[in-house]
Amino acid sequence: MENAKLLREHDPKMFLKGSDFEEYKGMIQNSDKQRKLASRILMYGLLHHLWPGQFSQKSFSKTAYSKPIIEGLKGISISHSGDFSVIAVSVDDEIGLDIQHHKRIAVEDMVSVLSNEEKKSFTYL
Repeated sequence: MENAKLLREHDPKMFLKGSDFEEYKGMIQNSDKQRKLASRILMYGLLHHLWPGQFSQKSFSKTAYSKPIIEGLKGISISHSGDFSVIAVSVDDEIGLDIQHHKRIAVEDMVSVLSNEEKKSFTYL
């Protein structure tokens, strides 16, 4: 589904509860909102497909470190970056995944965040 249509055609309150919804409301960029909503739609779709009727939004929570928890699953991991969202679930083991959109970054653009020691390792800066 086209990302822009995702926000228009799905009520975020149907898929985001509690702190997830508050985080969503605080997001400034529509692209961040789209990724957040897409990952939750994907998660509930996957859970419904694998275990129809066994999981609801009420069974979703997070640890103090924002790791998702769903009662009845040993592990769930959600990651989104760029135009991609991925979900992995396990009934037997804890799991984790991370995706990152890679783009070229000019070293000159990073100068402001490098320490003096790091800058010394780049002779052309």
